Amino acid sequence: MHEGSGSWGFARPLRLIVCIAILSSANVAYARMPMVEPPGQPINDDLLDGFLRQGGWSQTADDDPSARQLEASYIKGIVDAYVAKPSDPKAINDLGLVGLALAVAEWGVEPADGLPDDPAGKNWGGVIGADGKRLMSYSKGAIGVSHADSDSLADFFSFIKKDRGDSLPQATRFYQLQGINFDRLYADGGHCNRPSTVIVIDLNGKPFGYVEHGYAGDRYCGIYRKYKTNEEDWRIFRHNMRLVLRTREGQAYLINAWLKEYWWPSYRKVAGQPNGKIEDVIINSRIRNSSPVTANCTLGKARSSGDAISAQLNAYASKDCHGKPDHKRRWPYMMRAVVVYRFYANHQLAEQTRQK
Repeated sequence: MHEGSGSWGFARPLRLIVCIAILSSANVAYARMPMVEPPGQPINDDLLDGFLRQGGWSQTADDDPSARQLEASYIKGIVDAYVAKPSDPKAINDLGLVGLALAVAEWGVEPADGLPDDPAGKNWGGVIGADGKRLMSYSKGAIGVSHADSDSLADFFSFIKKDRGDSLPQATRFYQLQGINFDRLYADGGHCNRPSTVIVIDLNGKPFGYVEHGYAGDRYCGIYRKYKTNEEDWRIFRHNMRLVLRTREGQAYLINAWLKEYWWPSYRKVAGQPNGKIEDVIINSRIRNSSPVTANCTLGKARSSGDAISAQLNAYASKDCHGKPDHKRRWPYMMRAVVVYRFYANHQLAEQTRQK
C-alpha cells in the first residue's frame, strides 16, 4: 500500500519522546488481555452512522481535502464501553474505529478543550490536503478511509461486483481492473506525463469534484508506471469508485473489512503476549495497515523491550523490520490514538473507583 502522511516535521522529536515517557507511566490498570473472537456482526448502525457523519460522508460527497475530526464525546463513549467490558468482542471491535480514524487516517478530535497536549502539535486538528485519508478518498493514495489497496482493493472489487453487478457504467472494463494496484492505475492514468494527460471529466461529462494532483514525480513514475492501463481506465476507475463510496454499503464494507483484516489480527497477536496491552494493538494495527510483515516484526521487537510502544514505533521506521525511515512522520498521529484512549480510560477508571 502506497501511503502518504501528514508532515509533522522533524523539529519535534523531544515532544514525542516526552509524550512516550508520560504514556509509559500512565495510571491505566492492566490485566492480561483476553483471547476472544471477533463479534459475529458488523459495527452497529448508530456507531457507523456517527462515524460517517463526522467523516463528512454523504451520497453527494466527493474527495475533498478538508480535515476530518471525531467528536470527543464519540471517542469517550467507545472507550468507556471498552473499559467497562474489556473482554466484550463488540467493545473491542468498536475501539478499532478510534485507531482507524486517528492512527491510520490521521483525523483529529474536536473540541480539543480539556484534552492532553496533541502529540502532533496541531491542537488535535485533522490533516489537511491529499496526505490524509478520508471516507471519500479515491483520487490519490488509495480507496476510502483506510486507503484500501493491493489485496484489500481486490477484495473491494469483489464486493462491488456482488453488490452492483453490471449496473455500473463501463462495468466490464471496470472489473477488468481488479488486481491492479492503485499506484499503477494512478501512474498510467496520466500523472506521469508532462503536461498531465489525466482526464478531468467523469463519465457523465462533468468535472470530478477534487483538485487534480498533477505530475507524480520522477521517482514515483519510475517505480509504478507500467503502461498496462491508460487514462480512460483511470477515469472509469475513479467514476465507479466514487459511486460506490457514496453508498452506505460501500463505506460499511471498507470499515468492517479494515477491522477484520488489520485490527483483529493485531489484537490476537498482542493478546498472545504476556504483557500485551490494547494500546499495543492500536499501534500495531496501524503498522499492519502498511505491512503485515512489518507489523509482526515490530511485535517481536516489543516483546523484548520494556516499552512496547516506542519499540514498535522505532521498528516501524527500521529496515530491520522492512520499515522506512519516513514512517517517523506518522508517529505523532499514531500516538494521538494512544493518548486519547488513555485519557478517557483513566477518567473512566477513576469514576469506577469513586462509585465503589
